[in-house]
Amino acid sequence: MKLNKEIIPKIIQEEEKWPNLEFGGWVIVNKDKNLVEDIIFDTKNCSEGYVKVGSKKIRELPKKTKKKVRGFFHKHPIEGLSQLDMRTIARLTKFWGECYTLVLQSNGKLLLIKTVFGRDFLTQYPIYAETFREELPYR
Repeated sequence: MKLNKEIIPKIIQEEEKWPNLEFGGWVIVNKDKNLVEDIIFDTKNCSEGYVKVGSKKIRELPKKTKKKVRGFFHKHPIEGLSQLDMRTIARLTKFWGECYTLVLQSNGKLLLIKTVFGRDFLTQYPIYAETFREELPYR
């Protein structure tokens, strides 16, 4: 997974609006290039330990861009993923067939994860599998 060079400066600028709070939004992806092109910030409700991402700004996107929404971004005060994050990733992966997740962690690193939805080889039960994970320096 690659990031558009504008992503991190855009996150830094948005973070200034939410001191000590979580914030979040949606990830715009060019699947052919496996590239996160943009983030659309849409924080509906937030606190120091929780964020609810809205859908208003997605509805306002042009149809072509709206079709590229394939993940979510948020900041939170821990490292790694919370149980709520894992449930959200599973739901979005099942909905889209894949999910690109970006998490700004307390350790100052940006966690990038890509998951895909499929079936277990032996049992054919539906599963979601992590196909990419990396931490990038942020601060």
